Amino acid sequence: SGPITPGAPQWAQYDFGTPVSVCSYSLQSRASDVLGYLSSDGPTAYRLAGSHDGEAYTVVHSVEDGPVWTSTGEARAHELHVNAHFRFFRLEVRAVPGRSSGNMYTVLRNIKLYSPTGEDPHTEAKETQCKIAFTIDAAVVNRHYSGLTGSYAVSTAGASGMLIDSESAAPASVLLEGRLQAASVVPASLLAGALTSMRVSFTTSGPLPEFGEIEVVFPPEAGLNLSVASLPRATSRG
Repeated sequence: SGPITPGAPQWAQYDFGTPVSVCSYSLQSRASDVLGYLSSDGPTAYRLAGSHDGEAYTVVHSVEDGPVWTSTGEARAHELHVNAHFRFFRLEVRAVPGRSSGNMYTVLRNIKLYSPTGEDPHTEAKETQCKIAFTIDAAVVNRHYSGLTGSYAVSTAGASGMLIDSESAAPASVLLEGRLQAASVVPASLLAGALTSMRVSFTTSGPLPEFGEIEVVFPPEAGLNLSVASLPRATSRG
């Protein structure tokens, strides 16, 4: 639960006896920082690997340059985003900051491996599927109008490109309308009872398509209650 071993790399291994699925893991370092060694002994580079025979290992997750440890209650948890199905799982610590004396020690405790349901893999031996989740960062531009989108398609493939799994009916999304900015409606004449034109201006969040429509709803006391106008082809939208 709290091995203290000199230097790095060091590793801790668990043999489940039979292959199990592990979808995430967590670890902690020192339970006490009375001597001030938490930041020195906590691992900052480590990796989790799996093996079927205890000889050949496949790395399923790694941290290369993690932050130093600052809290004894901290637990660092990691999603694997792969279906790691192995008998042996090994956590290898590859680097620690080291103490001011130059000595280096690795301190680990509460290494936990979790099944697809988040439980101990021993209790969910029949489960073999892990949830995979990731983020596509700022690479997609939504269409410029609101409403229900089409269905998404998601698939997995091997390194050769051969299809493994697919789902062509992933749930659609509902896009929300944007907001007009600095919208104003001002009559050309402020004289009561006068027949006047109205100056309408605003800035759009999304581009207004050619022959799109602008709707202006007047207050109940106005002589015209609703006006819908189609934009002519040459209308400026700047």
